[in-house]
Amino acid sequence: MITVVIPTIGRATLRDALAAVGPGIPVIVVDDRFEPGTVRSIYQGGGTHTKEPPAVKSPPPISSQPPELSGSESSEPGQPSAPAESSEPTEPTEPTDLADLADLAGLADLADLPPHVRVVRSGGRGPAAARNAGWRAADTPWVVFLDDDVIPAPGWADAVWKDLVDLPHDVGGSQGRIEVPLPAGRRPTDGERHTAGLTGALWVTADMAYRRSALEAVGGFDERFPRAYREDADLALRMTRAGHRLVRGERVTRHPVRNDGFWASVRFQRGNADDALMRRLHGPAWRADIGGGRGRLRLHALTTAAGLGAALLGTAAAIASRTRPSTHPSARPSAGTNAGTNAGTSAGTSAGTSARTGARTGARTFTSVAAWAAGVAWAALTADFAWRRIAPGPRTPQEVLRMAVTSVLIPPVACAHRLRGEWRARR
Repeated sequence: MITVVIPTIGRATLRDALAAVGPGIPVIVVDDRFEPGTVRSIYQGGGTHTKEPPAVKSPPPISSQPPELSGSESSEPGQPSAPAESSEPTEPTEPTDLADLADLAGLADLADLPPHVRVVRSGGRGPAAARNAGWRAADTPWVVFLDDDVIPAPGWADAVWKDLVDLPHDVGGSQGRIEVPLPAGRRPTDGERHTAGLTGALWVTADMAYRRSALEAVGGFDERFPRAYREDADLALRMTRAGHRLVRGERVTRHPVRNDGFWASVRFQRGNADDALMRRLHGPAWRADIGGGRGRLRLHALTTAAGLGAALLGTAAAIASRTRPSTHPSARPSAGTNAGTNAGTSAGTSAGTSARTGARTGARTFTSVAAWAAGVAWAALTADFAWRRIAPGPRTPQEVLRMAVTSVLIPPVACAHRLRGEWRARR
């Protein structure tokens, strides 16, 4: 009845997830590590063979009618899928720094997994493609997607069966309840709050079950989403618009907090490019449709514009202040010229020079004032953003430093990724 699909890039935590699922449910692990020359291999019982990948299909067109992401009667209302103050994606992206790569070293070989686990290789094409490879390799009515860094709660296998066995035919998906254990005795850091956002997010694939027939009907995950972000929300919107209800189950899965490094919040801004694709596919109301908030992109754009304006105007003012007006030769009286003529010419020239000098001085003053005003606006917006991230945290020196530095970088990086995403979405 059920197959569990777990995409992985080799995290050692995968074995903990498999142990928590238990041997009673077949599992397909999708190895999405890039391997030159390898398309897809399946390991089962020690055997290996290679299969050609299916052609990548674009999901079928969807109606513009707004979806109803209403769960079962016991479902609580959706919460924002991203922290509004940080404008950071809720779902942690795939690791990219050295600390993360070191974590991957713990799972170099997937060939010695338990007998009920198959491994499908997707060739490093991203989580959406990996999940597609997984559910297409399954042959059960239901496919449950888990992340490779979650720990299903004790009794999860029985709980997921109870969640799915009696669902009406019009229900196409069931979401598990995500818990994020936070440290006791202190306030959570920005990174910990980032992960904790999963507890209220709608339809995240940390634990999400779909009918295989429903996945076939809508074409699965859209592989234009290159990272673990928004591909789940996009699928949920297409599911509901195709007439499939999505509900919340009672099973519980824990998502531990991991250390993503000093620059994690800056890296996560790559998700703004995926937001551009979401807007292109689902219209300007897509955030409300998935239960999300507006985010801070508009304020990030204002902050970036103020900072850029301050830099450009300040540079212009500095250049203007070093430029002195030169005296034209006609302004100097020549020898032998009539004294009255000299006096009139000198007075006229002096008046014109004074007017030009006054205009230049006024322009320099205006440019300096504008640069100062833009700089104050940038500093105020940046300070407000940083404080909103610092205030709910532990306020240790290390955390304050990280928030201060990354709060300067996040607005322009977010805007750059959004512009990149808009360009890609319109190609």
